[in-house]
Parts: sequence; structure tokens; C-alpha cells
Amino acid sequence: MISVVLTTYNESLSDLESSVCSILNQTFHDIELIVIVDNPDADENILYLSSLDDPRMKLYVNDVNLGLVASLNLGVQIATGDYIARMDADDISYATRLVDELKFLKLHNLDIVASTFRTIDSEGRVISPPQCVAGCS
Repeated sequence: MISVVLTTYNESLSDLESSVCSILNQTFHDIELIVIVDNPDADENILYLSSLDDPRMKLYVNDVNLGLVASLNLGVQIATGDYIARMDADDISYATRLVDELKFLKLHNLDIVASTFRTIDSEGRVISPPQCVAGCS
């Protein structure tokens, strides 16, 4: 299982929806999505997250703002998966992200992997090419 830890503070509802859906719609299904809301006053986002009917998602709302690092540490402590993936609430993952990262991790006997990214605008249009890592062609 892969535990995906996603923290949110003041992201827009549309960004949060896109981010969460991109994880829940992964081609790799053995996941738990741990969402830590670090803003107890983010009522609209909390309402949306609470309305999701997916048993893979675990929602936690901090009583007070703890900050990014403390919220991430809480998510890692809660995680029950064999692997942990990190996600920002304003990011969108390709549908094969988790399966691709897991395959690469196992193939090369690694402890950690990272991926490249593309920057998109508010309309979802790509505005920068992917950053390439060693071995990319």
C-alpha cells in the first residue's frame, strides 16, 4: 500500500478538488489518502473533503494552524502504507504517477524517488516543459 500525505491550508477549492481527484483516480488503487487540513477555518474545503465517499481517504482537521512541517509529520505518523508519497494541495498528479514511481523504486532498489514536474497556469495549460533528471531522454 502507498500512503499519500496531502496537506492543505488556504488552497482554492478548485485546486484542492483537482489535487484530491488526481490521487483518488490513480491507476494504482492500493492507496490511502491522508488529508491534513491545517486551517480549521477553511469551511468550504472541509465541507468538500467531508463529502467524499471514498474509504481510502482519511481526513484530519488540525484544531489550530500547526504549519506545514508539523502537519506533514502528523500525516506520516498516521500513515499505514509500505510507502509514503507526498502531495501538495495545489498539485495534479498524472494518473500513473504512483505506479510509475513504485516500479522505478523497486527496479532500482531505491529508498526514495522524486519525479519531474510541469508548471501549469490557472486554466491547466502547460507553461513550462518538464524538468528532466539523469537517464531521461
